[in-house]
Amino acid sequence: MCLNNIQNSPSTSPSLKRFTPVLDLQQYVNTKNVIYVDVDREIFYTNPVEGLKKFVEIVYESAVPLIFDLENKKILCRSVVTIPNTNKALMVNNNVTVEIIEVRGRKMFPLVGIGHIVNEDSKLCYVVTKKFEVRVIKSPCKGIIFYIGEVFSRNEKILFIVIVGEENVIELTRAS
Repeated sequence: MCLNNIQNSPSTSPSLKRFTPVLDLQQYVNTKNVIYVDVDREIFYTNPVEGLKKFVEIVYESAVPLIFDLENKKILCRSVVTIPNTNKALMVNNNVTVEIIEVRGRKMFPLVGIGHIVNEDSKLCYVVTKKFEVRVIKSPCKGIIFYIGEVFSRNEKILFIVIVGEENVIELTRAS
């Protein structure tokens, strides 16, 4: 997430108020894990580069209300996710409409990861319910998996899967 975006927005998301009334950046941001993005050249750096957009890591469980408007299904600020075990990252600009799938249950078994392309009706995950039933969650649309993250509540886990249309995703490559 671009650090300027969260520092300059007084109310990041209406849904954030459900989690905490005050936005304390130190609680949500890991400023030790930073990337610098050259938007024009579609590359990112892990070392500081003057004049490029600086993106900081958001603590994963806190990302949902800071980055996504759950009610309107939009991205609140330009965001970048790195694809694990690759030299790639995905960037999506703010105000892009996304599909947010909220899955609740005792245990989740994701079948997809960040960067995977899915079609409508692709299997996304298996869920074990409170009644110990196994359910299959399928994609309601075609797109790219941009985010998968768990939020823990008292009695159940909540898994958020965010799918973005391919036309709204910018693939970034790590600078060599």
